[in-house]
Amino acid sequence: MALHLHSIAALLVLALVALSHGDDQEGAEEAISIEILSPPPENCERKSKRNDMLLVHYVGTLTESGKKIDSSFDTGDPLEFQLGAGHVIKGGEEGLTDMCVGEKRKLIIPASKGYGSKGRGESIPPNAGLTFEVELIDIKDGQDKDGFILHDEFSEPKYDEL
Repeated sequence: MALHLHSIAALLVLALVALSHGDDQEGAEEAISIEILSPPPENCERKSKRNDMLLVHYVGTLTESGKKIDSSFDTGDPLEFQLGAGHVIKGGEEGLTDMCVGEKRKLIIPASKGYGSKGRGESIPPNAGLTFEVELIDIKDGQDKDGFILHDEFSEPKYDEL
């Protein structure tokens, strides 16, 4: 009888462990994949970081079909945005960090770090993975809402003139 109770207790513990790991898996986001298409220049003195203003050229496609969804080359206007300010999808924020001017990357972004289960308009269906080929054209110091220049990851203002 005691052995039987120990077996039941062991099964309950295993079941609880399995359930807790299952919950962890459901909440986990998939990682993006970054492929370096053109390595950073040897003389790279600055890598992109949170709060920087980036200027990038890009081509975006649906990962599964390869269908183009957007391209800055079509308009001739690179995209300018502040890294870390939520102006681009989460996978873009992650994939464009630590880049040098002139570097090219291919970002394969799962739906969980793109537009998720809602999709976006007619061009991006729900749960679609996205692939972006990006080239970093320029990096500038970003500014906060009061116009102070942000120069490090802690978003402390840089006072050029007093």
